[in-house]
Amino acid sequence: MAKPAIKPTAEQLECFYLLFDHFNQHLFENRLPYPYFQFQNLSRCDGAFKPKVWIRHQEEEAHLILLSPKLIQSSDELCETLTRMMVHLEYYLESGESNQSSRRSGYYSQGWAERMKRVGLMPSSTGQPGGLEHGYGIKHYVEEGGRFEQAYQELPSDIFVWQMKYPYAPTKKPPEKVTYQCPQCELELKLVKLPPAITPLCNGECGYNKIEVPEGESGIVFIEKPQQLIFK
Repeated sequence: MAKPAIKPTAEQLECFYLLFDHFNQHLFENRLPYPYFQFQNLSRCDGAFKPKVWIRHQEEEAHLILLSPKLIQSSDELCETLTRMMVHLEYYLESGESNQSSRRSGYYSQGWAERMKRVGLMPSSTGQPGGLEHGYGIKHYVEEGGRFEQAYQELPSDIFVWQMKYPYAPTKKPPEKVTYQCPQCELELKLVKLPPAITPLCNGECGYNKIEVPEGESGIVFIEKPQQLIFK
């Protein structure tokens, strides 16, 4: 009988739930429910927590923990980020509040900071000792000899079955291009989309809003006053 095919995604997700079990037991007294894990590129952070995002058969709800795929390359950063998201989960369960709320999106409260310190992740606006513990843009550092560090050291070294063979590099989207047309001579130029505050000027034969370009210049020339540009 043929051996069943390996399911890499299922195996890797199982590793994340083993991590969750480990830190739930060592840092949260097994009080946290399992979340729904999702992996995607995040612009300003490596992880995010969102309450009650998923529902099963219109009955059971699950909270969402988002993790950046690049964390798979660094076990310490992955475990720190996962534990930080678990603190968000704990704080939501105990207070009903989330820093993702529309009222104070991105704000880290004193209550959240106290729970971070309780597990050995020290909140700091600078990521170093002495920074602000609550507010906006709060980072953290690991307490030396603290509960998180001890729990991390007790992890099996081979907990991850699958690892990336090559460094993770998120795909960059090419810049959006649009066609600009002179309202007078209808000259068209296709280039990268400009911010609304910048107006493209035509230096075609019609002379519409024409600004002289220094001899020898080429490409896009930025004009300081007014804040406009000209094509050449």
